[in-house]
Amino acid sequence: MRGDLLVALLAPRILARNGGGKILYDLRSSRVVPDQVKRCGGEPIKIRVGHASIEHIMREQGAVFGGELSYHFYFRDFFDCESGIYAMLQTIELLAESSKTLAELVGPLRTYAHSSEINFRVVDVEAALAMVERHFKDGDVSYLDGLSVDYPKWRFNLRPSNTEPLLRLNVEADNEPLLRNKIQAISCLLNGPQRSGS
Repeated sequence: MRGDLLVALLAPRILARNGGGKILYDLRSSRVVPDQVKRCGGEPIKIRVGHASIEHIMREQGAVFGGELSYHFYFRDFFDCESGIYAMLQTIELLAESSKTLAELVGPLRTYAHSSEINFRVVDVEAALAMVERHFKDGDVSYLDGLSVDYPKWRFNLRPSNTEPLLRLNVEADNEPLLRNKIQAISCLLNGPQRSGS
């Protein structure tokens, strides 16, 4: 199970216990996270990837909960700090209150087709990002962390690695065929003449 789905799973109980509130989620996360937070009366706040500044953002925003696709979870009840153990205890408590398995609880949250992170080794990271941006300039473009482009039925984030000459791609779509189609389209762009190998 992906970390973003656990954020979506725990969000209703945390919001209920706090009478609402803000929940942070990293921009690679599925749209099911903000969907779920809004449905439960909370305010979703999209953040950059990387846990270095999340504790600060938790305090700054007064958020009740925050989580990343990469299984880092932050709780106001735990001094705005990260705790995988606290997330596990919350999940166990949820399971104890339910007659369902974890798979059964998470199943309804798998409403979108989501890629795993796909890495591309490129010669010039900035040039590759600019090329992809030009190709998808008709979408809703954001630069919160790398390049994010949203369309009504699909979206993607393409961001540079902090340590390697890599671009990291995450794609989400309304269905699997559309997901595969868009991954292929972006891969064809990034696997062009500027690529140096994978």
